[in-house]
Amino acid sequence: MGPGVFSAGVEPTCRKGATAAADNGIMYFFGGANENLYDDLFQYSNDPLNPDQWAYLYLETTFPELSNYGPPVPKPGSRVDAASFIYGNSFYLYGGQGTGGTAGDNGDLWRYDGLDFPTHTIPQWSWIHGDSALNTPASHGLLGVASSINKPGSRFACTINPDLTSDGQFILFGGAVGGYGIGNDLWIYNAKSNIWTWINGSDTNNVVGSYGVKNVQSPYNSIGARYGQASWITRSGEMYVFGGWTATYGKANDLWKFSGRVGIWTGAVS
Repeated sequence: MGPGVFSAGVEPTCRKGATAAADNGIMYFFGGANENLYDDLFQYSNDPLNPDQWAYLYLETTFPELSNYGPPVPKPGSRVDAASFIYGNSFYLYGGQGTGGTAGDNGDLWRYDGLDFPTHTIPQWSWIHGDSALNTPASHGLLGVASSINKPGSRFACTINPDLTSDGQFILFGGAVGGYGIGNDLWIYNAKSNIWTWINGSDTNNVVGSYGVKNVQSPYNSIGARYGQASWITRSGEMYVFGGWTATYGKANDLWKFSGRVGIWTGAVS
């Protein structure tokens, strides 16, 4: 079967550390690792036309694969614990650990155009932001100020969620930061302008949380640095973060709420 064709005979191998994003009833699934390190891209459907079926969009036959940042065929290399999201007919991939079996963390942002293939777009990867080198530090710029030179830097096991109050905006939080520690920084990525903005948290790593009073908003509250957390954003624009591995206390089970309109954390809401 060719790319984008759902079939009962297509499925990814067993693996961990893949990243997935969903849109319009389709889940898109990239990379991960078992004894190999992968850079393949699959889609999964459970709609009535293609119930419980996979299709591949991008598939390599040798593993691991190095990233290729220039022509003739740009592509992200094999990696685990990257973050992903979907905007329009494109799949976006950020960061992750390892590239082609090389130790280190990625700080690159990629876009795969062609989720509607073969209807419209010719499928292809594009390197659109960040660095080709591993373990590069963040460039925060000024808090709340968008700039083309801002970048979250190399990191893995961060989270990225769509801002449901603003078309084309996505929120990145935390992650293990390129050999430099663990972050608690919060970023907005604007897919329309391809620009990052640092909006909250520290520009230093391994920050300890300041919990304040449970269920009480305060400008003095601060979520601690962490990676591997779960996060989601409500339709009213509030972001929730649960758990993860913190810089100080190890595994956490705290739940936080960030109110984007006022830029304030509420600690330990449950």
